[in-house]
Amino acid sequence: MEDLAVSAFPSHRWTVHAEIIPPFLKALLGEGESESMGARVADTKRHFRKVGRWVGGQVPCGYMPFPWPAGGRALAIDEKSAAVVREAVRYGGSAP
Repeated sequence: MEDLAVSAFPSHRWTVHAEIIPPFLKALLGEGESESMGARVADTKRHFRKVGRWVGGQVPCGYMPFPWPAGGRALAIDEKSAAVVREAVRYGGSAP
């Protein structure tokens, strides 16, 4: 006896959708996570600047890092190298 089951949705349609949806969802979730991670990093940098902490990266000429009492680091003027920078600017150089 033949199997006479009838379906409103052919099975081949579901296999195509099942193959497409997971990568689409991964991309969508990845994009959302990337945006939220960027927002968190920007908020953290904004907060560090607001409270006077150094956000990291290369230390600018004329400054030196020092330990922040609550953790992390901040910048202080290094008088020895700051004098060299001031001299260079005074003689026509420009600060980067």
